[in-house]
Amino acid sequence: MGAGFIFSSRRLPEPEATTFWTWRKFSATATDDSGTAITSRVILGPFRLASDDMSDGHLQELHGTLAVGSGTVSWTTYTASTAEGAVDLAIAETGGNTGNWSAGRNRVVRPRPRGAYACLALKSTGQWAYESVTMAAAELGRIRAA
Repeated sequence: MGAGFIFSSRRLPEPEATTFWTWRKFSATATDDSGTAITSRVILGPFRLASDDMSDGHLQELHGTLAVGSGTVSWTTYTASTAEGAVDLAIAETGGNTGNWSAGRNRVVRPRPRGAYACLALKSTGQWAYESVTMAAAELGRIRAA
């Protein structure tokens, strides 16, 4: 891949109210942005935890495998009664069960959150890649009234 450049601008808050521009050269090996850690985050899902839209489920098991040489990755599960609700919680980073994974195969964890839908967020300030994520869910019964 050839060299690339990223252009960004931002407006300062009042009273400074000046717009300034910054040119950045893409680097696949960069570990920070002029001394500031680069945070990456991906949201997987939403996934239905039960066999139909009228039932709740819970996330029984979660297993992640990261690429060799990956940095530590924080994972967080978000559950809600709707798919949109689970995504909204994940975007807002509100609530959820959390843990960390390191390079290679990790231990199976049992977060057990209840809901009809779930999302999984993966976040790190280091370089990382995931190879697989396996989730096991169980149906619990009819959705609880909100």
